[in-house]
Amino acid sequence: MKSLKDKNIINDLFISGRKIYTLTINAKFLPGEPEVMVSVPIRLFKRAVDRNAIKRMIREAARTKINPGLSIALVYNSNKIEDFITIESDINKIFNSFK
Repeated sequence: MKSLKDKNIINDLFISGRKIYTLTINAKFLPGEPEVMVSVPIRLFKRAVDRNAIKRMIREAARTKINPGLSIALVYNSNKIEDFITIESDINKIFNSFK
């Protein structure tokens, strides 16, 4: 899984990318190289330990489900730390909607 770091692609994602919303994760995507960006807002979790734990869960859930040809931004939007099963089910909903 390659990390999305190009500022131009990230701007395009948030300006003109298609959106999919679930209970815990918002996804924005565009056709392009298979890259993923995971974000957990600091306004929801002040402690970096919590943000990093959520990012690890999201990356692990998305690791095997990456579609070739899509650049994806995954933004966590719940104000509590969900368990891995909930995050994985939301990731599955997101990636199943691409098929």
